Amino acid sequence: MTKHVFLMTDAGDEQQNLERFQANACENPFFTLTSWPVDDAIVSKQRILAINHRKVLHELQRVGKKGNRSWFVGNQVVKDGRTILMTPMDPLYVLLSKLSASSNKSKCLGDLLSSQRWWFDLSEIDENSIESICHIDRSYLSANYLLYDLHAKANKDKIRLWLSRKVERLVDVIAISEQNEALGYHPDASLGCTHKDTHSNVATFDRQIPSRNTEHKQDIRYTREAVQILEEYLNAEWFTELCSIYRFTETLLFASLHMMIGCV
Repeated sequence: MTKHVFLMTDAGDEQQNLERFQANACENPFFTLTSWPVDDAIVSKQRILAINHRKVLHELQRVGKKGNRSWFVGNQVVKDGRTILMTPMDPLYVLLSKLSASSNKSKCLGDLLSSQRWWFDLSEIDENSIESICHIDRSYLSANYLLYDLHAKANKDKIRLWLSRKVERLVDVIAISEQNEALGYHPDASLGCTHKDTHSNVATFDRQIPSRNTEHKQDIRYTREAVQILEEYLNAEWFTELCSIYRFTETLLFASLHMMIGCV
């Protein structure tokens, strides 16, 4: 994993020992960066992730069009001056991208995630979180096993429920954001940020899915938008599975997306 160090200091502090500051930052970095291939079949479908000092996973996204601004860093100019937005991300998406919906064979997680070994050190990952989307076969385990020794396979029923919860949460956020925009204000709630939400990004398995009116046009539109957002985090196999939950066809989804873009 490639490591990048973020250096931040108060420019007004004349007593700052920059050599010691840089050494501390290198020894105890606040963030480390890595990339995650969402779909191994699509080279361009990668996301940049950050892991903070508390071992919490975040996603990094650049906001705006490239080329509109630059940054001055020391005596250098960074051409891509877009704002970087960093948001917490559920690490189970990374595991899901390695699971097969069609295979009934348990595989060692250490082998599945051999290129993402950092995943096992994340604070939100334990056996319970893994078991929220998997069936764990413990017959392979020794007495002193570690997380990457676990053998697991996809549990389609659990994954469908987990994906449904993600959609419903996004639908709530989209609906609140649209309502707030119509009223002309943007409180923190429009981002779906609550005290409970920021505690953990791993959905609890006992959370109930709210019922919605599947015939209501507005609910259908919100659901389509939510499914389209999740497409960016799912490989082709699991995105097809997600579409089947809501009886959407991929052709219909992307046709509606193009219509929305044309109306902007």
